[in-house]
Amino acid sequence: MNPILSLESAWNQAEAKHDTGAMGLLIADVFEYTDDDGTFMNRSQWMAHVKNGVDQYEELGNSEMLVHIHGNVAIVTGKYRERIKVKGKPVVLSGRFTGTWIQEKNQWKCVASQSTRSAISVARGGESQDGATGVSRACPPRKARG
Repeated sequence: MNPILSLESAWNQAEAKHDTGAMGLLIADVFEYTDDDGTFMNRSQWMAHVKNGVDQYEELGNSEMLVHIHGNVAIVTGKYRERIKVKGKPVVLSGRFTGTWIQEKNQWKCVASQSTRSAISVARGGESQDGATGVSRACPPRKARG
C-alpha cells in the first residue's frame, strides 16, 4: 500500500478515537486546517479540537483516493464519509478532500488539509434522507483527513 494512503487511514483512526498522540505524529508543526464552516485552525487548535472530542464518530472513512507525489511533496485527493452525532442525532456527511504531505528526514507529515462537503443526511430509522448539499468543509481527513 502507498505510504500516504496508510497515513490517511491512520489519520482517520486517530481522529475517531481522539488520539492526540497518534495525530501528533501525523501532522507537521506548521499544519493548517480549514473546517467545514470555514473555521481555520493551526496545529495546536486542531489538536485541541481532536482531544476535546468535538466530533463524536460512529464511522469515518475515505474512498477513491489518489496520490500524486512530486519529489518530497504528496497531494492526496479522495472522498470521505463520516457518521457522527450532532445534538444526539446521527448525521452522515460526505464530500471530497485534499491533503498536502511533505517528506522530511524520511517521514511524511501533513502540512495542510481541506475538504468540501457534498451531502448531509440525517439517519431516520436506519435509513438516510438527503439534506442540504454544497456546504464547504475542510477535511481528512481529514475529517477523514490529511
